[in-house]
Amino acid sequence: NLNSGTTAGATTFWRGDATWVTPTAGGITEVDQWYVTSAFTETGEDVVTSNWSRFTPALGFNKIGTGMSESSGIFTFPSTGLWNITWSVFAYHDANATYVGGHIYTTEDDFSANILAAQTYTNTLGGSLSHIGVYVSTIFDCEATATHKVKFLTEAQASTQFLASSTSGRLVATFIRLGDTP
Repeated sequence: NLNSGTTAGATTFWRGDATWVTPTAGGITEVDQWYVTSAFTETGEDVVTSNWSRFTPALGFNKIGTGMSESSGIFTFPSTGLWNITWSVFAYHDANATYVGGHIYTTEDDFSANILAAQTYTNTLGGSLSHIGVYVSTIFDCEATATHKVKFLTEAQASTQFLASSTSGRLVATFIRLGDTP
């Protein structure tokens, strides 16, 4: 009997000031994680273009929302908004390597031009073989899903094995939609 049901509906609630309103969207609506399934060896810098797979419940996570789409290492966003993007890299470096890096490249024009959104390196203290981890993160404003995209690169000064697995996340890209573009 609130306001005789006038303007009430399945998507409204009765607010404290005695009016029916539709709640605004809030909270995290999109989360997705992808990982590389096969190890590769690299010298120099290169885009990771193959062997991507979405995390599944068997690996402990299932996407929230629509999720990202991927083609040849280029990821397309399911919706516009502000996105937190992270790239975790795990490697076994050659004794001659002095650094290993991870890079996130974004674009606003479907990769006619690259924008180096974030990069990080770790010093491997060349001369000893060891495992190395690199983590990089950025916030990206996806204003148009057709043109605003992202890709991930690895870099090594000398021959380095980037460790990946079909059964665990070792090279992992994570996407979290934080909210609407302000």
